[in-house]
Amino acid sequence: MEKIRTVLMDIKAEELGFTYPHEHLICHPPNWVIEKDLDLELPDVEKAVEELRYFYNTGGRTLVEATAIDYGRQPEDLKYIAKQVLVHIICTTGFIKEPYYPDWVKTATIDDLTELFVKEINEGIDGTAVKVGQIKAGSSYNVITEQEEKVIRAVARAQRVTGTPVFMYTENGTMALEQLKILKEESQI
Repeated sequence: MEKIRTVLMDIKAEELGFTYPHEHLICHPPNWVIEKDLDLELPDVEKAVEELRYFYNTGGRTLVEATAIDYGRQPEDLKYIAKQVLVHIICTTGFIKEPYYPDWVKTATIDDLTELFVKEINEGIDGTAVKVGQIKAGSSYNVITEQEEKVIRAVARAQRVTGTPVFMYTENGTMALEQLKILKEESQI
């Protein structure tokens, strides 16, 4: 990518400024996650605006919002927040790891997922004008499940088509080398 895609517009690299590379402004994780820890849900848009103003006032200029599809990403809220504060927000497509996947991911093919990621990068999320600037995949603790491998392969293919940066999630730092091996295999196809 020659540009960085934010929720409002594409920018040049020199416009990034001081950047937080992995944050969550707004997210609505699955109910089973919230039941374990209410603090993991971040539903308040106005509080997110307030927090982002603090970030801006201390020199922050870009925030990578790493909330994926399966963790309750809210693209329209991110667009609203970006219009309130002069901070570039980069939105994410992809999935964290299998326990969070919606049921439809389990029946989707690698091609289906690749097509979804490319569409969200090039056209926007679910009919909105909000486009994503990074693709996310991850794996479970000490294992990459068959479903996680499928998502990783789809992420690699979407990256190859679009040039969009990839963000990989590891559980307690495990399986990073194995993730890289899958990404490398896909880059050679």
